[in-house]
Amino acid sequence: PQRPLKMADAIDDKPQTKRIFVNHVDSYLGKNISKFLSECVVGSSLEEGEEGSEGEEDRGSDYIPPSKEGTYTIIGTLQNPANAKPDWVKEVVQYTAKEELADHLMECDIIIYDITEDPDQIDEGTWACSALHAELEHFDNPKMFILLSSVMTWAKSKPLDPDDPEIPFTEDDYRRRKPHPNFKNHISAEKLVIKNGKTNKGKFVTYVVASGLTFGMGESIFHFLFKAAWEGKSPALQVFGTGTNIVPTIHIKDLAAVLQNICDQRPKTRYIVAVDDSQSTLEEIVRAIATHLGNGKVKKLSKEDYDFLKVCGTPECIVGTSDICTI
Repeated sequence: PQRPLKMADAIDDKPQTKRIFVNHVDSYLGKNISKFLSECVVGSSLEEGEEGSEGEEDRGSDYIPPSKEGTYTIIGTLQNPANAKPDWVKEVVQYTAKEELADHLMECDIIIYDITEDPDQIDEGTWACSALHAELEHFDNPKMFILLSSVMTWAKSKPLDPDDPEIPFTEDDYRRRKPHPNFKNHISAEKLVIKNGKTNKGKFVTYVVASGLTFGMGESIFHFLFKAAWEGKSPALQVFGTGTNIVPTIHIKDLAAVLQNICDQRPKTRYIVAVDDSQSTLEEIVRAIATHLGNGKVKKLSKEDYDFLKVCGTPECIVGTSDICTI
């Protein structure tokens, strides 16, 4: 005879959620990544053949879909404390001392720190990883730490074969990577995070995701190009340098999906390069934007002519980089 159902059975059948901490949920990356994960049912990427609903990719970043059971619960910080809590974020962490932040991190299953948009987050992210590592013997449940870094930590890497520079890098080559001079702190953070994940992988596993330059859902790094083309104030969109360097890119939703896969699947590879297969040069990207939004004209600037861009911050991620297309 069938035994009667008990309350414990009903609880076991209820989809289990996990708490994910994402820093700066009001920034471009933090907003899109946290929103994407808030809509993901825990473990759903393990199910083969699962596809999003039709037309979902066309919805804006502010669209809030119907709630599902068993989705990731988002906890986070704000880059601008004056901003309102995003609707998909359950709790915004406010703290005056790092110890207060550490207490909140201890309550989370997964911690994601983006250090690509705000240099101040490099110190905070490495501190957070070290603080968790120091407490791993007191964890009630296993924890995962994901550092979202930049492929610019590979920018000065030498080709695997000087005679055939097109041979692609893989994640296995990460020990050979050489950073762009402006990204030395990023590579130091990457090394620390990987090291902290080796002590007790059963309790504290760490990952580094080296992201290509992100695009889509409002833009960030390429925003100045879209804005210049749309406004039409310049006779031509500017290409910095020769424009022949291939720019490693990834759509923000694809990057978020990479993070979802890590959260769900705990891959054995701890260092992951997240770039698409577009292999587009800087000139091709600028020309495409100029064609679709502007008058189609582009103008190349010599290195001497674009020194002023350093004050703009983000564009230097595009200009003057070595060809890292083969990652």
